[in-house]
Amino acid sequence: MKIMEGEKVEKKTKIVETALRLFSEQGLQQTSMAQLSKESGVAVGTMYLHFKSKDELVEGLFLHIQESFGKAIDLSDAEMKASYKDRFFILGRKVHHYYVNNPTHFFVVNTLNYSPYISKEITELGRTHYQQSVDIMAEGLENGSFKPINIILLIRFIYNAVIALVQVQLKDNIEVTEHMIDQNIERIWKAIS
Repeated sequence: MKIMEGEKVEKKTKIVETALRLFSEQGLQQTSMAQLSKESGVAVGTMYLHFKSKDELVEGLFLHIQESFGKAIDLSDAEMKASYKDRFFILGRKVHHYYVNNPTHFFVVNTLNYSPYISKEITELGRTHYQQSVDIMAEGLENGSFKPINIILLIRFIYNAVIALVQVQLKDNIEVTEHMIDQNIERIWKAIS
């Protein structure tokens, strides 16, 4: 029984990894389930046992990325003891490095973030994977570190400013140093504080 479970997980992992690669290389619309089956080496029927439709696959992929992202950017207990501004900087660096180290996640999630494929419910479920970051932003509003603004607008502003530098690094192939990352985070801090 354990072998079958292991094979099931392995096939699902192949589907997810292949979907990430294909969606980031050629886009969601241009990737068919037949191509995904062929490139992953998983039969179409087996794929539909894991994901009932392409929409369900896309939602599953989105949640997979959000979970991975959340684990990578969570601050440790020691990091949580830092000053508020230091935690903000640590978080900004972690977001930047996560996406640079996971470019397929970057391209896929930023395509799906504003896509009709991802429902409000799935977006909210995805957000639970990085709730600590949301709480840190809310803390900045509560403690007066940030100018009053809607929490979702604040998160979007910060996120988009951080990923702009990621985009420059990944798409424009410009070398980005730690100093540049810190300068970007400092500009964000000054804009919202």
